[in-house]
Amino acid sequence: MTFSNNLSPALLAISAMARPAIRRRVAGAWDDRYGAYHDGIPGDTPIRAVIHPLKGEEIAQLPRGEIADEHRLIWTAAELRVSDDEATSDIVIDETGIAYRITLHGFRVEAGFTRCIGKRIYDRGRSV
Repeated sequence: MTFSNNLSPALLAISAMARPAIRRRVAGAWDDRYGAYHDGIPGDTPIRAVIHPLKGEEIAQLPRGEIADEHRLIWTAAELRVSDDEATSDIVIDETGIAYRITLHGFRVEAGFTRCIGKRIYDRGRSV
């Protein structure tokens, strides 16, 4: 069986198991005069993603002291971004409404998909 460059077996598996999700991206701007970041308006984009709990090797990638239950592994063909500043990292919202901020990012060039770790956002019932 031969696959073209954009149809790897991993991407086919991710596509088959992907569920509806939302990518929320806040496009803000930096004010050079004061060095301050100003939030923009969040933009939601429907995507498809596989979101599941971390395994042993993924738990080892977390910073010391982080609780593994608050994190999920996210596989998607959509482009996701991570930043040192939490305000500019993408948020993935699963089909049940649970939101995860992208904290670790990895792009698989040979397969064309993104493998990320997201940390659950607790908003205590407030609207975002």
